[in-house]
Amino acid sequence: ELIDEGGPCPAGSYCPEGSGSPTPCEPGFYCPNTMQAAHDKTHICQEGYYCPGGASTPTQTPCPAGSYCEAGSSVPEACPMGTFSAALKLTESEECTTCTAGFHCNAAGLTAPAGKCKEGYFCVAGSTQPDPEPCPL
Repeated sequence: ELIDEGGPCPAGSYCPEGSGSPTPCEPGFYCPNTMQAAHDKTHICQEGYYCPGGASTPTQTPCPAGSYCEAGSSVPEACPMGTFSAALKLTESEECTTCTAGFHCNAAGLTAPAGKCKEGYFCVAGSTQPDPEPCPL
């Protein structure tokens, strides 16, 4: 039976002196080198991507549709209500698309408008409700 006796610290982690096991790189950062002895705060995850703990590259995980990732993101941020995005790798909330007139975007993190405005109502661009304004008589 083989017994793991340790070895070089892998990329995505760091190993201070006396380590019994690798320590995953902190969320929002990446640890690109093997045998890295300390966490290096200069290796920040690239905008448009997020780095959960244990990342080894600045582009570890592309930011998914319906969200954006600023530099140093450890998790994606949802596009706000009234917006949506089908695109990947957005870098700021301003890149989320304003909800299309005639439709509503009633939740954060949408990849498309949630639905059409209800009959008898109209929805301006950026609407968050399906029945915000009754049509004038």
